[in-house]
Amino acid sequence: MELPEPSFVIYSGRGMHLYWLIKPVPAKALPVWQMVQNKLVEALLPVGADPVVKDCTRVLRLCGTINSKNGVQVTGKKLTGKRWTLHQLSDAVLGKRPEWVPSQKPRSAQVHSFSAKPNGRKKYGSIYQWCLWYTKI
Repeated sequence: MELPEPSFVIYSGRGMHLYWLIKPVPAKALPVWQMVQNKLVEALLPVGADPVVKDCTRVLRLCGTINSKNGVQVTGKKLTGKRWTLHQLSDAVLGKRPEWVPSQKPRSAQVHSFSAKPNGRKKYGSIYQWCLWYTKI
């Protein structure tokens, strides 16, 4: 599988961590981030990726610290230093999103086509709806 080149790599003393830096995103983008993370781990399994380390709360070793399991100092290396938007990285890892085509319906018809939330407010879409195209891959 072809993957985009990571921004940097950390040598943890027992392996390496690859990082693709992304620009800040709202918490609602987590489902898309998680799909990208899952695909990266899946693609790297043949070279020894740890399938457990793919959650957003994972704390990894910092450069300059000592790995207490073997006494090796953690080091890092900048590869590209590129900072991606989540859209760019998801396109590169998961494939291009289909082109968005605006609806031809009048604006008032669009507003009424969405369901209401339990609190009575209209729902105008969410990150879950926007990322549904990824689940069809």
